[in-house]
Amino acid sequence: MSDKHVHGGLIDQSQLDKAGHPLPAGVDLPAVDRFTLDDDDAGNCRLVTEDEIRGEYLDNPTQASPVQPEWLTLEIDNQPITFTYANGAQYTTPLGSIDWTAHIGADRFRKVGGIVYPVDASGNVMLNRATTPRLVNVREYLHEQIQQRSEERVEMAWLVNAFASIMSMNSGLDGIKTGKVVRHPGIENP
Repeated sequence: MSDKHVHGGLIDQSQLDKAGHPLPAGVDLPAVDRFTLDDDDAGNCRLVTEDEIRGEYLDNPTQASPVQPEWLTLEIDNQPITFTYANGAQYTTPLGSIDWTAHIGADRFRKVGGIVYPVDASGNVMLNRATTPRLVNVREYLHEQIQQRSEERVEMAWLVNAFASIMSMNSGLDGIKTGKVVRHPGIENP
């Protein structure tokens, strides 16, 4: 099945070629550097450049909140993460809603509350490798950190177990090693 879907906004030659409509001889098309933005904040729909909305785009936060893993399992995908933008706007979502497997471009872009979101044809926010690669990188980084913590926990458990085994073998052997009865303070020996 070929992809003949053309996104809203201006069309560039590569999209025409892909859709099976080659450029007629002698016609030159300008490079497309604008896309359609449904701006709910301003109450309009307009063409914008990437530079115009860069600081407000969902994938360009200036800060991310810490994510607190569940203490026993170290699970983090259900934990909320809040991204803050240059204009002070914030976006909070469960970390697991950032899809690191999909690579699907947005059908439209929508600005609400000072943030420009990539959305699908139904208006659902799209968080994936194609639309929000920086947010995907944040999720991947956090999972790498959790993996390291998990490995540290396993190593610590092995050390604690080894120490407990050594202590278990040595308990009660104090008198056997020297041939003397060892008196422990606070314990009455016969």
